[in-house]
Amino acid sequence: GLASFCRGCEEQRPERAHHCRTCGACILRMDHHCPWVGNCVGINNHKFFILMCFYTSVAGTFYAASALPTVVKIMAGRQSSLDPNDPVVLMLIIASTFASSLGLSTAGLFFTHVSLAWCNRTTIEAGYKGKSPYSLGPKRNFEQVFGVLSATWLFPVPPLRKVTDGLRFQTSLS
Repeated sequence: GLASFCRGCEEQRPERAHHCRTCGACILRMDHHCPWVGNCVGINNHKFFILMCFYTSVAGTFYAASALPTVVKIMAGRQSSLDPNDPVVLMLIIASTFASSLGLSTAGLFFTHVSLAWCNRTTIEAGYKGKSPYSLGPKRNFEQVFGVLSATWLFPVPPLRKVTDGLRFQTSLS
């Protein structure tokens, strides 16, 4: 929980900050460098990353589920109005496969990051042994990522009130 020296930046860095070799900077409460968003996920955008995973998994699953009856009929040969060799039909099957894959993979990311937020850990800290000293109970842990409990938890907008500045963190030991 103490500040440390970063050999990459050659400067002091706050607790829970880590150096990202890809970005070339220390990131406050760094979770990971995400190639999908082309940026590091940290204190200022972890909420947005979790919501992106949630909404993407819902959208992918919804598209795949709504197209599934048509795809099954085409594959079984029971959809007489559509030719299985038609490029549009092929695109429907490919899009459904892609949507279901995207929905499942982002659902996995979503549930992983919700479980990490539950314990007030980052992906990097998940590799540390023992209980997180930053765990303050589920509600207060989620507030570290989403801000004080409000309706804005569900929307991709900045928290109304943050509970940390990313430089100092309350611990269960304090």
